[in-house]
Amino acid sequence: MSLREQVVEHWQSFKNPLINDILINLEKLEGEHIEVNDDDTKSIETLLQKLEKIQASDVDEIEFIRLLNQMPVASMLFIIHKLQTLNSDLIMRIISYAQKYSKDDKEVAKFFQRNMVFEKAQLLGRIFSNDRMEKILSIL
Repeated sequence: MSLREQVVEHWQSFKNPLINDILINLEKLEGEHIEVNDDDTKSIETLLQKLEKIQASDVDEIEFIRLLNQMPVASMLFIIHKLQTLNSDLIMRIISYAQKYSKDDKEVAKFFQRNMVFEKAQLLGRIFSNDRMEKILSIL
């Protein structure tokens, strides 16, 4: 399965149509549409394989953040989610670094903002899901 197919399948597995809307709108808000070609796809797949085995302390946080910032938001967030299962120590280190230095560095701030906007929107989507709203309305 290609990386593009993996990314699409990953986000569709959430069974929340809001996720796709969020990702599309995040890319529109950024005003950039980054195309991932076949060479990029192979490089990202190789990167994921290497990141699965690497020690968190061996990764330069800022360089990794800069690399993720070059990707479309759906791919960047896919990698973050994938790393939560493949190498949770690494992603925890990256997120902690981003929290600590987001006010000091524009690249870190961009990464942190992309991640936080998605996480907050995802949380709101869960809170205000159709199922929950129907239950609330039935109680009222």
